[in-house]
Amino acid sequence: MTNLISCQGLSKTFQHFRLDGVNTEIPQGYVTGIIGPNGSGKTTFIKLILSLIEPDQGQIYYKDQTVQSTTGQYLQDIGIIMDEPILAKDWSGNDINDVMQIGYQGWQSETYYQLLNEYGINPSLKVKELSRGMTIKLMLAIALSHQANTLILDEPTSGLDPIFREELTDLLQDFVQDEARSVVFSTHITADLEAIADYLIYIQDGQLIFQGTKDDLLAKYLLVKGPLDSLADNQIPPVVACKQMDDHFEALIESKYQQALPQDWHASQPSIDQIMIYLRRKHKR
Repeated sequence: MTNLISCQGLSKTFQHFRLDGVNTEIPQGYVTGIIGPNGSGKTTFIKLILSLIEPDQGQIYYKDQTVQSTTGQYLQDIGIIMDEPILAKDWSGNDINDVMQIGYQGWQSETYYQLLNEYGINPSLKVKELSRGMTIKLMLAIALSHQANTLILDEPTSGLDPIFREELTDLLQDFVQDEARSVVFSTHITADLEAIADYLIYIQDGQLIFQGTKDDLLAKYLLVKGPLDSLADNQIPPVVACKQMDDHFEALIESKYQQALPQDWHASQPSIDQIMIYLRRKHKR
């Protein structure tokens, strides 16, 4: 697996938050999901790898070169879709075309206008006149029109209706059909990643909790339910975190303990969301 982006000892401190010593790799040719609760450090991580903010410590590598040494090519290679639009609100779609022709060496006006038409965006409208969904589509059209090989998206589906969210995930899947292309997608709505993510990076309270394939994360845990009084048995397998409800409980355990489950415990496959909830309980204890 070839690394697209590598982070070594990445740290950033704010008044009430610290992203602390993150070491991780983002593979090339895959959809990588950056997951975690709101306020966990996902946006800070995204801004760091985009060089929108500077780290206090650590280094970021893009295709084995430091981001600082390859900034020009790096910015040509990536398309950015942020939770808060980075476009001037008074720009129209036509204005954006004029600006991007100057900013990007590989800008393709014909592709840009074709995509605006496909997405139902009137190029005479200003950014401030577009809905959130249309603004996301506009930024996607920009990314695809300067031949970006990597899309980096920060919470793009937050606040959007399910129909558009599904439409966006379809567009991202189409994008990575070319194995030279990659997607990095941060979200707290894990359902958006269940179908398309290959690789996951889980950040919580500024700490890296998990990195690996989505299948590895799902295979690592089981969701179990059973009578509450069975928790007093010293022979039960260790639980990651537990929730008590009247006379029964629900808990997350590691799959390696499946053969040791009591007969009155029932196991099922947890969703990514359920895994996140219980891991958050564990790390909050």
